[in-house]
Amino acid sequence: MAYVQRALRKKKPATKMIGIEENEDARATIFRLLQQEQFAEEVKSLVAGKEIPKSSNTLQFSPFIDQRGLICAKGRIGKSQLNFNAKHTLLLHWKHHVVELFLRNEHKNNSHEGNEHVKNIVQQRFWIIGVRNALRSIKNKCVTCRSGRAQTMTPVMAELPTESLDASAAFANVGVDYFGPFTVKIWRRNEKRWCSLFTSNSTSHTYRDSSKVGH
Repeated sequence: MAYVQRALRKKKPATKMIGIEENEDARATIFRLLQQEQFAEEVKSLVAGKEIPKSSNTLQFSPFIDQRGLICAKGRIGKSQLNFNAKHTLLLHWKHHVVELFLRNEHKNNSHEGNEHVKNIVQQRFWIIGVRNALRSIKNKCVTCRSGRAQTMTPVMAELPTESLDASAAFANVGVDYFGPFTVKIWRRNEKRWCSLFTSNSTSHTYRDSSKVGH
């Protein structure tokens, strides 16, 4: 859209790169065309200076058209120190492919966070009617989010060996782990030590022993 508008102006740009202002103008053009499609009756009424039909779902936002030709919500924070876009957010409806693409991009840019977090980010500039339903649908279709919610299979535990089930005395059947060496300080000299760990197969008892020579 930015390149199309640049071509329509028939003015040689200073650089081939799209600037910030050109990008914002293109974005405004897209949303203006979208609003004319979604709120056709509301646009006609506002341009003609007439009242919006009472059946319109935008009536509760006291909409008006700003200098860019965009339908904005009047809101209740007009006297705040916020900028114009924050005080008067753009009105959109979630049932449109362009709005879905925009929300999908916001969902991705915010690291696939929860719906409420993304909604709060979006509502800093836009008031999208039915945004919760749209974000819920996007999150349910997101491959990354679905893979993160996947339930792992619980492995089946193997049967215990006969030695563990035999009612024998402690340490009658043991397993041995031998590790080292590690250095210990005895008085003024350093010596190497190895450690043996004996675990009973029939009980939960363990026994640890250390030695000077690792055999």
